[in-house]
Amino acid sequence: MQIVKRLLVCVAGFAIVALILFYYRGKIAQSSVSAQILAYIVPFIAVLIVTGVPMKLIDRSWRGTIENVKVREVLIHQFGRNYRVAGRGAEYGNVVDLEVKLDSGKTITCRPTFKPLKDVKSIDFYTSNFKRGDRVVHIYGTNFVQRLPDGDAELINCVVCGEVQHKDREKCASCGHTLKVSE
Repeated sequence: MQIVKRLLVCVAGFAIVALILFYYRGKIAQSSVSAQILAYIVPFIAVLIVTGVPMKLIDRSWRGTIENVKVREVLIHQFGRNYRVAGRGAEYGNVVDLEVKLDSGKTITCRPTFKPLKDVKSIDFYTSNFKRGDRVVHIYGTNFVQRLPDGDAELINCVVCGEVQHKDREKCASCGHTLKVSE
């Protein structure tokens, strides 16, 4: 419904811009070709930016409920050189996979963190804080899945940098992104 409202505002903005350009068409025609191009293109781009329609159309944010949490061992070299320890041969780490049933009804598999976990503390955080039945959200343009805080959870992770923090914080101590995601 929100996208329909944005589209209506965008169409109304286009109509207003078209009327203004039609009214000033004589003055615009007397200017240089590059100024004419700018006069006809920039107002329409400004309407798109102000209404946010393009970003809303490509938005891939989602909300859902965790169906299953799996931890599996992987070779770290599958994730590139940055995670390989020089001179140690094959290194193994663990990845956490979440099976999430989206509000739309589709089931997907995602990861709350994108790099392999090698320490038990990190693995314990993800397996104890992401449980079956928990509500999670992924915000388009961010790196991590965030569990929506419920009454008994004390810690949440930042959707941008993954930093684990107390749920009462307004902003992430590491990157400054807001930690408040409403249901």
